[in-house]
Amino acid sequence: MKAGFCSRGRIPLCVTAEAVEEGLIKNPGAKAVLVTSPNYYGMTADIRKIADRVHARGKILIVDEAHGAHLHFGRIVREAGVGFPEDALQCGADIVVQSAHKTLPAMTQAAYLHLKGERVRALRMETILSRMQTTSPSWLLLASLDHSRDFFAREGGRRLQKLVAALESVRRQTGFDPFPGEAEGGFRDPTRLIFQVEKFGVTGFEAARYLARHHCIHAEMADPFHLVCIATVFHTRKELQRLFRSVSALSSADFNRRELPDFTGMADVLKRVARIPPLGMEMYLADRQPFKEVPLEESDGYMSAGMVGPYPPGIPALLPGEIITRECSQDLVKARAFGWELQGVEAEGLKVRVLSRF
Repeated sequence: MKAGFCSRGRIPLCVTAEAVEEGLIKNPGAKAVLVTSPNYYGMTADIRKIADRVHARGKILIVDEAHGAHLHFGRIVREAGVGFPEDALQCGADIVVQSAHKTLPAMTQAAYLHLKGERVRALRMETILSRMQTTSPSWLLLASLDHSRDFFAREGGRRLQKLVAALESVRRQTGFDPFPGEAEGGFRDPTRLIFQVEKFGVTGFEAARYLARHHCIHAEMADPFHLVCIATVFHTRKELQRLFRSVSALSSADFNRRELPDFTGMADVLKRVARIPPLGMEMYLADRQPFKEVPLEESDGYMSAGMVGPYPPGIPALLPGEIITRECSQDLVKARAFGWELQGVEAEGLKVRVLSRF
């Protein structure tokens, strides 16, 4: 299923209900639908609408809500009239996975698996997990999960309300709105700050390095057009003011270069690499085939042996079994030149794994 793309904001969006339904029509034998929401930019899908479409066809909806463990506690924020997305379980998902360490005070690797409703048997899920997981879990991780749950159950709603109010106040004081406007086809998490640094004539990569070096501010991630930061319930108003002012000051920073970045070229590459390439072989078959490494520039016509794509956003441009087109290989080379990290590509020599017999 193809995710959307916000041309105005130049950021990837989530999968729409229409795309999900189209995918189900093309794949009637599918047992479940897996979607990611929110994405790395805090954009969420219309999970309620997607759930209706999925359940109408008797399928199970699984949501990768890695970046949305805090959304469940936003009810008090929504009741105050502030736009704050609902969590996937509230919207009808059957299985939800959350990375607690991303937005809750849990240790790295700590995560939740939620089940809701009668479509998924809890006993069956426990049996499957027992076959895959260790019998010696980390009690530190489990304790941090329990602490996060307890803390947010008691304090989460009030703290989120205070955070959202502080963000709005800082926006008014500084006159700087990181990402004005709404998400197209979904909702936006206001605690995920998307700073459009393109208007300052710098890339997000340059901005991230500059802020780390000169202001000791480390962004969550960067892309050619944006700097993305996560505001948590533990950030103070003073810290948020410092962040906004430091980003605003990028307009007068000296980046010591001769010409401006090619933002138009970057936007074109980002839109094209999100296209779904032609399929040469099913993924489960491609995973079993021998492979070799070839330079990315010489990979045209081969079938990919792995997942390849620019990070962020981390959406694969190629999956195992998909055919590498000339346009795709050229765009990936350009993405690297623009500063993107390419997942699935060897940094030395820009080599990619391809099926050796096809």
